[in-house]
Amino acid sequence: NKFVNIGGGTSNALILDGTDSQQATFGAVDGLYIDSVGHTTGSNNKIIFRTQSSNSSYTGVERMRIDSSGRIGINRTPAISNSKLEVGGADNVPLINVEASGATAGIGIGSNAMKFYYGTSEKMSIETNGNVNIQNLYVEDDIGHVGDADTYLSFENDFLAFYTGGLNALKLTSSDIQIPTHGGYEMYFTGSNTANIRFDNGIFFLYNHTSTQ
Repeated sequence: NKFVNIGGGTSNALILDGTDSQQATFGAVDGLYIDSVGHTTGSNNKIIFRTQSSNSSYTGVERMRIDSSGRIGINRTPAISNSKLEVGGADNVPLINVEASGATAGIGIGSNAMKFYYGTSEKMSIETNGNVNIQNLYVEDDIGHVGDADTYLSFENDFLAFYTGGLNALKLTSSDIQIPTHGGYEMYFTGSNTANIRFDNGIFFLYNHTSTQ
């Protein structure tokens, strides 16, 4: 019940199904277009792309489809209502990749996590509980809290500082742990020979103490 009508009044190539009036139209209006319309069941108005890697087989394997809602599925049938592109494949490999200057990066999923890759090496993952795992983290400025702009972790020259309420609560340097009290007093903990424990303006010092524990 299918036939091809090439030409016609609109100079299009039509593949028609005479049983339900469905047609696939190939035409040219400001470029090539392909239509799949007319089926009595609207969801059947889809376009499916098939290929076959074996020369001895003439049965194609579906690789991609565009469904009647405009969703695109690559290696899977679109099933998520608000999605525009869905990609299926193996676990724990990059499924969507970008390339520039010979380098590739991609995203995938597996082991209950969304995964980010450079090449084929996993660099970051987001687990189902929201935990983020990063191989190495480098930041240019501060790490803050969305709900409290005055609480953040600051990376400054030669030290790391923790702020809460907009005030420096803790400072880590290469040799000291400093706890400012914001009243003129500070507490220092260090591994140097000059100040093992120090409470400044309150006059508490303990230097060169050797534990006997």
